[in-house]
Amino acid sequence: GVVVVEYYKEALRELFFINNPKFKKEIPKSEFALKKFLKNNNVDEVWIYFPWRNIAVHTVSEDNYFKLRTARNKNIITEKEQKSYRESVVGIIGMSIGSASLSSLVATGGPKNLKIADFDTIEISNLNRMHATLLDVGKNKCIVAAQRAWELDPFANIEPWQEEIKTTTAKNFIIGKPKLNVLVDAMDTLDTKVRARIICRKNKI
Repeated sequence: GVVVVEYYKEALRELFFINNPKFKKEIPKSEFALKKFLKNNNVDEVWIYFPWRNIAVHTVSEDNYFKLRTARNKNIITEKEQKSYRESVVGIIGMSIGSASLSSLVATGGPKNLKIADFDTIEISNLNRMHATLLDVGKNKCIVAAQRAWELDPFANIEPWQEEIKTTTAKNFIIGKPKLNVLVDAMDTLDTKVRARIICRKNKI
C-alpha cells in the first residue's frame, strides 16, 4: 500500500549538469555525455519513507541531495559559509509564526540540527500565519512543522518539543545538547521571552 516516488534517475540528471556546467541541456553533445554518465555512475542511492504520507521516495544519498538543494545558492553565499550555515544549531520557540522561519531555514540548506517547540494544536485561525493547511487542524503545531521540514530536508535532525517552554524549561531547550547557536523567538509569553534573552546573553547565543 506504500506509494513509491521514483526520483533517482532524474536526480542523477540534475547532478550531471551541476557537476559539469560546460554542458548545456538539450544539446546533442550534452546528451551523449549524460547517457555515458548515467550508464557508468556510482552515485549512492537511498530510499526515504514518510510514514505520515505512506510514501517512499527513491533518490540520491545525503551529500549529493544537499549539493542539488544548494546548487542555486552559489554566488549568493560561499561554500565555506554554506558549510557553516549547515553546521549551526538553531532553535525556534512558537510555531505559528516560527513555522515560516523554519521553512526559510530548511529551504536555503540551513541548519541540519534544529529544535522546535510548541505545545499547542493548530486551529483554523492559525492558518493566516502558520505554514499549514486545513488538513492539519487539530494536530500539534511543531509536529506538523517538523513533517513539512522533513519533506524538504529528510536528512535534518529535528527535535520537536511538544511542551510549553516556560521560564523553568527554557534553559534546557537553549543550552541542553545540542546547544543552540541561534534562538528564534516566536513565542507569546512575556516572562519566558525575558528569561530566554537572559540565558542567551549569558551563553553568547
